[in-house]
Amino acid sequence: MSRGEKFARLLQHLEACSKSIMYHDAVASAVQWIRQIELVMAPMQFHPNRTFDENKHAVDVIARNYLEKATDDVHHLVPVEVAGDGNCLYNSILVLMDNPAVTAIRTIIELVMNETHYAKMFSQFIGPIDMAIQAICKNYAFSEFYEIGALCSVFGCNIRSIYPNIDFRDDMVVLNNIFTPLPPIITNCEITILWCHAKNEKDAREANHGAWSPNHFVPLMSPPMHYAFDGNNQSMSTAVGKIPKFSPANNMWLGDIPAELKGLTIPEEKLISLYRHNSCIIKLHSPFHSTTTAQTALKGNCITFLQNVPNIVNSLPLTLDDLCDTLKVIFVGAQRPESIHLRKILTVRKKKIIQALHWLKKHNVLYQNVEINLENIAQLPEDDVPESIMSAMEQKIGDEETQSERVGYVPDPLTNPAESTTSDAIPINSSGVLDVNGSMVSSDEIVNYILRKIRNDGTKDQVENESVYLIPHSSKPANEYFNPKLLLGLYPTLFCYGRGSPEDQSRPVEIKFREHIRYLLSYNDRRFETNHSFIFVVFNLLQRRDACFHAQLIATKPYFQASAEEIQSLNSNDIEMALNNRSKNTFISTSNGALHKLLNHIKTIGGRVMGSAYSRTALRTRIHALIFNQGLPSIFLTLNPADIHSPVALYFAGVKLDLDNIQIEQLMTTYKRAEIIASHPVATAKFFHLLITNILD
Repeated sequence: MSRGEKFARLLQHLEACSKSIMYHDAVASAVQWIRQIELVMAPMQFHPNRTFDENKHAVDVIARNYLEKATDDVHHLVPVEVAGDGNCLYNSILVLMDNPAVTAIRTIIELVMNETHYAKMFSQFIGPIDMAIQAICKNYAFSEFYEIGALCSVFGCNIRSIYPNIDFRDDMVVLNNIFTPLPPIITNCEITILWCHAKNEKDAREANHGAWSPNHFVPLMSPPMHYAFDGNNQSMSTAVGKIPKFSPANNMWLGDIPAELKGLTIPEEKLISLYRHNSCIIKLHSPFHSTTTAQTALKGNCITFLQNVPNIVNSLPLTLDDLCDTLKVIFVGAQRPESIHLRKILTVRKKKIIQALHWLKKHNVLYQNVEINLENIAQLPEDDVPESIMSAMEQKIGDEETQSERVGYVPDPLTNPAESTTSDAIPINSSGVLDVNGSMVSSDEIVNYILRKIRNDGTKDQVENESVYLIPHSSKPANEYFNPKLLLGLYPTLFCYGRGSPEDQSRPVEIKFREHIRYLLSYNDRRFETNHSFIFVVFNLLQRRDACFHAQLIATKPYFQASAEEIQSLNSNDIEMALNNRSKNTFISTSNGALHKLLNHIKTIGGRVMGSAYSRTALRTRIHALIFNQGLPSIFLTLNPADIHSPVALYFAGVKLDLDNIQIEQLMTTYKRAEIIASHPVATAKFFHLLITNILD
């Protein structure tokens, strides 16, 4: 008797038990007997197939129509056709497995053994669990919440349930949810299933007296790189020789983030990245602010540098010493935190690093030649903040800038300790990605600084007590122009498969860098928007490109040619003297005409660069000109958009709200809203733009 036949016999026995008068006791007794069979209870190795294979799978066209009515972040997935024989949930699981096995028996065993838990979770939605178990024992019975919840524990995976927005139901929140296994089971993957109907919506309603109710499940898989989502539109575009700009056919496929690359902390991301940008300073404050409510900020340039040349191609992860070179923690408070308090944001997990690197070597084209350095891995902690980070952490008892950083027109709602975070993370006030690698500081300035300290203080010991942090990096910065590998190497957790990067020259239809960045920041799963540094890195790239473009443009103008020779006559002493005078506010423009012309050209270029000091000066000049032309304004209005308290901002951030019928309980606590707003800067910017535009219009 084959293995499949044995499982079929066992299922028939359970079905017979379910037909008895005392079916609950009969099924429970049968389960106890079946659990003694080693073949049945052997651990199930579940490694789902995540990518649609045109040679193995077929697209469910009807389910595709239902998928379009689901949440936006799953529209890119492919619904796979499975048999609609009542066992569609199990059939969906089998499609995702490399080694198919009968799952119904294990599901029944799981429900019987943990009956109290599942009854508490789902009985309010679909009735008593004993009746559900009786139905499950019968083959070809439609599945419900109980089976989905039990399958999570059977396979040790998360199951994301997707329900189309058809005919509102009270349990819609549960239907669109991620089901997780019972603790202490640790998940190693996630699969997605769609509730749908075997018939299209019109026919399904006609067969059910105008109401729509699902009777089918299909699995959702990631599309292959060149998969055409909409067959009709794709064929029409191909017929006229035009490829949609943001379609997979134009090398825009990114793929879903696998479980191995989800949930990485900042140190873990740096350990597995091929490139590294400027170092990250994390500034921790006490007592009330949470890490998740801290909004990030950028100061100075964020230049991308290669790692040490011998290790950039051949070896990962980084050593802990190299990690500390790019990560600095400053704590402001009287009591120095313990490592357990910082695990939420700074922990390094050896197992997570190994899993991430093995996955990248297998699936990311840039990591194929990278060797996994076992010596470096051996130095990593199992699940803790590295000792090197803790020992290098600076502590400041007080910070005179703390109050001014958060000053505003209205009280800060996060200063109320009654609404402090319930997470185990240390409270944090602000964090930022800063220019701390000395890219704008010359070696001469560093030497002069040390010499001045020795001259003023007299002893070398006193010099060493001064906190001077110099972040080492390769002497060769990475090329950031038309280098498609730059962002791929910086962010392997965003471009997981090493594809879909900006400025890819192999792309049939060209996409400008700025346009591509807008697309990424609006990507449906919000991975780029919520990353701690991506938005700053690309913004700084755009800043420098703007500066270079306008510098090149101004150099072609006749008025620049007229003064070029005069500017070229300047030497380093003239510029150094001018810098010293400007720092002392004693610079006189008439003292050196050539230098004055140079500064004017710099000001002209800087006025066209986003976020620069000169751009703000240019805006002030325009305001002065407007006042000079139109006169002083009659009304002075100060706008202070309260994004934390706005349901519109939450809606833009992906919170499911009916703006026409907002319920108080949907708005959550102040801290929860602050976490959402802080982690969705693009949504917050859209809210600000919409609000100001409507007020001014």
